[in-house]
Amino acid sequence: MSEQNLFDLYVDYLMVSTGQVSATGLAALLDDTFSHDKVTRMLSQSPDLFSPAHYWKRVKPIV
Repeated sequence: MSEQNLFDLYVDYLMVSTGQVSATGLAALLDDTFSHDKVTRMLSQSPDLFSPAHYWKRVKPIV
């Protein structure tokens, strides 16, 4: 899974979750299709992807 696809999946997960979110929770939701460590690495290595401005660009069309 590419980093962009994983990012899109994580953003979707954030938008539909009603409770606390975690990389482990996302991995479990997807029947461990990928390791929660992959999500954690993406989040720690790409902090600019989750800046408020970048996140808003992603969710604005949906909202």
